[in-house]
Amino acid sequence: MAAGIGLWWFASREAEPEAAAPDGANVWIDPDGGSCSRSAQPASYRDGGACGSLSDAYEAASLGDTVRLRAGTYEGQAVAFDEPKGSPDEVLERVVFVPDRDARGTVVFEGTVEILAPHVELRRLSVPGDTIIARYRSDDPAEQAGNVHLVENDVGKIQLNSVRNFRVAGNDIGPREDSDGIDVYA
Repeated sequence: MAAGIGLWWFASREAEPEAAAPDGANVWIDPDGGSCSRSAQPASYRDGGACGSLSDAYEAASLGDTVRLRAGTYEGQAVAFDEPKGSPDEVLERVVFVPDRDARGTVVFEGTVEILAPHVELRRLSVPGDTIIARYRSDDPAEQAGNVHLVENDVGKIQLNSVRNFRVAGNDIGPREDSDGIDVYA
């Protein structure tokens, strides 16, 4: 009986379609930008299809998508939105931003990275001399950073302003000359 189960599992595994490459993404970002297109299934990098900013990639992505950033240095920027992806008060799938090589230090931001959009995860990005700020203001529909996850980033400082449903895990924070650490404002 056990051998039959093993054969069924092996045969069913062989019949599955080939998975996307582990370095694939639904949306890509590079410093030059392009048409900023989304792939329904994770795909390899295409130069002309990449987005030029975090906000453009967020707009192009769907909840649950992976956005990969090509290795390099980027100016500080914001994850802002024209149309939010779901209610910022709910815990839903997130748009996950990761480096192309999925290792800290390959994507570096020189300046603040500000999260104003809901359902965002930043993973393994470097903002060594500055701050990752996430803002939620119920009186300002342009600042709705709910369900934000900051995971394994290298950052000078993290500042959370009234963020709802957030997670901060495994980040390397500081040192920064003026102030480092995590500031949480109600």
